[in-house]
Amino acid sequence: MKDAADKDAAAARAALAQRAVDAYTGMGSDLDVLLGAQSFSEFSDRLEFMGAIAQSDSDLAAQADAAGQRAAWAAQQYAHAVSDAQTHLTEMTSERQQIQSNLAEQQTLAANLSAQWQAAIAAQQRAAAAAAAQERASVSAPVPADPPPTGGYVPLTQDPAQWAYHLVLPWITLAALYVGFYSRVLRSNMLDVMNEDYVRTARAK
Repeated sequence: MKDAADKDAAAARAALAQRAVDAYTGMGSDLDVLLGAQSFSEFSDRLEFMGAIAQSDSDLAAQADAAGQRAAWAAQQYAHAVSDAQTHLTEMTSERQQIQSNLAEQQTLAANLSAQWQAAIAAQQRAAAAAAAQERASVSAPVPADPPPTGGYVPLTQDPAQWAYHLVLPWITLAALYVGFYSRVLRSNMLDVMNEDYVRTARAK
């Protein structure tokens, strides 16, 4: 659009310049034409013809002026379009940089989340392995038996097993007191029996 308007304006200026040159160089011949009229009617006709030529020059000048204005308007519109395109390009560049920055932040966040997830999974695996090892150790280790109670009493009607369990130490204590006496009695009786006649007879056979 701008190039076409410039071409029209240049063509109009060139035509106007050429017409000015023609008018300047042909000024004497135009006067000779007017003064060479033989009658008033011929002079009037020639003058009217010269006026038409002047009007044509005026129209040509007006066309040249209008073409120049159109060229200036087209240049202004072109400058506005270039400015708008540059502004739009600047905005797009800024948006592109912002998108790249956001993308980099999202990638960093994703990397951090992935690292945290991997660390959490590893911690869970270590905790599970430690729990399994502790469970295996607790299963394989012998459970120490509780020693017999040194005090307390459970009625026989309430729990016979606990009643007997609570009497283990008293029984052992009482048995330890009489084990020496009963051992001597048992030895004496065995010696008496071994000296009996039927034992000697049995040995003699």
